[in-house]
Amino acid sequence: MAVSFVTSSASSYSGTSSPRSASAVTVQTGDVLVVVGGGSDGTTLNTPTSTGASLSSWTLQRSYSVGTSYGTIYLWTASANASGSVTVSASRNSGGTNTNYGFTVLLYRGVDQIGSSTVGNSSSGSPAMNLAVSQNSHVVFGATDFNPASGTENYLGNGDAVTDVTSNNRFYVGKYDAQNAGTGTFGLSSPSGQKWAAVLLELEEIQEVSTTRNVSWDVQQLVTATRAVTYDVAIQQVTATRAVAWDVLGRVQVTRAVSWSIAWLGTWREIVNTPEWLGMVSAKSRTVTSRAELVDGNGNFVQDLVFDTANIEYRGETAEAWGGSVSFKDPDMVPRAPSDKLDPRAGYRVRFWWRILSEGQWFEVPVGTMILDDPKISDDMDSFGITVTARDILSVVRRTGYGQENIPVGGLTVDVAIKKLFAAVAPWVTVKVPPTTIVLPDAYQLGLDNADPGKDWTKLADLAGWVVRTDRMGTVLVGPQEARAWIVADWQEGANCPVISMSRGITSSQMFNRVLVRSTAQDAVGVWAVAEDDDPGSPTWVGRWGPFTKVIESDAVKTTEAAQQMASMQLGRFLRPTESVDVTVPQRPDLEYRDQIALARQRSGVGGVFMVSGWSLRLGPADKGPESMTVTMMTRSLD
Repeated sequence: MAVSFVTSSASSYSGTSSPRSASAVTVQTGDVLVVVGGGSDGTTLNTPTSTGASLSSWTLQRSYSVGTSYGTIYLWTASANASGSVTVSASRNSGGTNTNYGFTVLLYRGVDQIGSSTVGNSSSGSPAMNLAVSQNSHVVFGATDFNPASGTENYLGNGDAVTDVTSNNRFYVGKYDAQNAGTGTFGLSSPSGQKWAAVLLELEEIQEVSTTRNVSWDVQQLVTATRAVTYDVAIQQVTATRAVAWDVLGRVQVTRAVSWSIAWLGTWREIVNTPEWLGMVSAKSRTVTSRAELVDGNGNFVQDLVFDTANIEYRGETAEAWGGSVSFKDPDMVPRAPSDKLDPRAGYRVRFWWRILSEGQWFEVPVGTMILDDPKISDDMDSFGITVTARDILSVVRRTGYGQENIPVGGLTVDVAIKKLFAAVAPWVTVKVPPTTIVLPDAYQLGLDNADPGKDWTKLADLAGWVVRTDRMGTVLVGPQEARAWIVADWQEGANCPVISMSRGITSSQMFNRVLVRSTAQDAVGVWAVAEDDDPGSPTWVGRWGPFTKVIESDAVKTTEAAQQMASMQLGRFLRPTESVDVTVPQRPDLEYRDQIALARQRSGVGGVFMVSGWSLRLGPADKGPESMTVTMMTRSLD
């Protein structure tokens, strides 16, 4: 479904009256509201509120607030839980008696998820920044100009103005309709001479990805069944008879039944997004367990795998996201031949499932499908054990290499080139790639000098603004990394807070208040630019602190203007310290990369919405209760 801009509504941007409201907008269930707000001379804003139709909690996607002598800029999102009329309001949190503020509401329909975003500032030029977007995504732009430059606003590309108000500061809100995949520059080309702070946000459409290599049978690409003697499938119901033991992957598992029927519950991906699931995993008293199964290279079930313990690590920010180890106590599992289950040459994979009991029925979510490698056997007088390393499927693909083969992909689109790469080096891997119109140069080749395939698929994916990752089921997915657009867990301190422990690190040693960008392109020798904090009112002003210089070299920079733009954008990233947070909680292995978590621990100085970077957990043994898990949040900048 394509994203569409529906309407906008703005509050007053004059004066200091607080709170203030924008005119009501009419929403449909699932619509996304984007609020872009700002204030003059350091005026900060509180989280918006709304009346009328029910909305999800407001999520602050990006903000810039560094005190006086700059305008502030905020961007929040919320989704409609019901249809109806909605009135959005916002209030000032701080600011001088003569400072102004306001906000604009933009209403979108057909948004699959909130995509990438960025924030930046500069004391010169016009507000414009780079952002990598997916095919057909829309982009929202907002900016404040502390030195309100006069002149007509002109948007880069196909941008359209939504708000342009001069009230002490000058406030801009704009939008970009469907974009081509890749990295684009969004914002204003004029007027120049601004002292600006700006935000960008991507709104992604639903990506329709074709399914490859169906391994048994499939109903609307939702259901896959194995080992059924006879079965009958309808859209709303699955029925099996005379099945000794069979599974319906991706939905609630029922095994060893003589005959049974399951009403439609949806795939596991749909179940984990329901209020029922949230209630299960948030309950103070839970019954959980785990299981593992061997699958072949096509994902077909081979056999149940009885293990002692398993350590699973998920790192969403890395190319090889999955890893861990699994241990066994059965001597019969020792690999003695290439066809044995734990011998890497057998080509099997292990898939782990985390399970939770609710109202007499087990619900489960996969927690990784990995390749087994490097068995290690420990045989003492009174104990025996086998430990096997579990690796991300992509780690094994990278080892295959190209041999002596070069793969010509010149003139092909990026999606076709990526499919051709995997077909050549790892035809046993199932890969899903969305279509794109981005075409490679005519002379483009893969495998030169027996290059690392991982570097090649990363470069190809970068051209379309994509990443290459293995999903929970062992399929290699190429495309933008998905993120749920709502807060999936509330771990703020209080009576029902599940947080067992928390650690927080604040890093200031990587702060820089001067950025030098230097081109390394052969046809741009001598091209460079510098951006620095030249505001005497800033705590990181180069005349007071340091200066500390960050040097960035790039062959993508060909002009002084491009170098200046990159330097200004990167300076905003380095001017503030960063914080890293780890929390220990009861197991929640349904958490995905960039899932949003509300965290608060006053005495540690932790508060706000954090995004998940990864987690680690331990499964088993069967005779012990479930353990906690550690969740690592994405590093973020502090104001």
